[in-house]
Amino acid sequence: MTSPIRKLTKRTLKVDLTDAERLDLGRRLALEQQHLAESEDRKAEVAAAIKAEIESHEKTINLLSRTLNHGYDYREVECEVHLDFNSNRVAVARTDNGEVVEERAMTADERQRELPVV
Repeated sequence: MTSPIRKLTKRTLKVDLTDAERLDLGRRLALEQQHLAESEDRKAEVAAAIKAEIESHEKTINLLSRTLNHGYDYREVECEVHLDFNSNRVAVARTDNGEVVEERAMTADERQRELPVV
């Protein structure tokens, strides 16, 4: 008579968890929940930073577009103040092109001439 042949094989079957396995799974689950919350927080921070970056680009684009469409910009320009004591008038002229940008009556303070120092 021949002996039966025995072979080993593996199958995926239901196995009840031990208390130690349950405790370990609980710790791993809590750790994964913590990692998930941290990742979501980082995602929100990155999204906020990128949103601010996009808004900054949009603001710059709008400013550049408006300046280009209008064809002018506002800048500091050196001007010269002309005091005409004969007519009691003040004229402010640009030094880059000579254009008069303001004409007005002299104030009381402006009408006061400085005395020469002897």
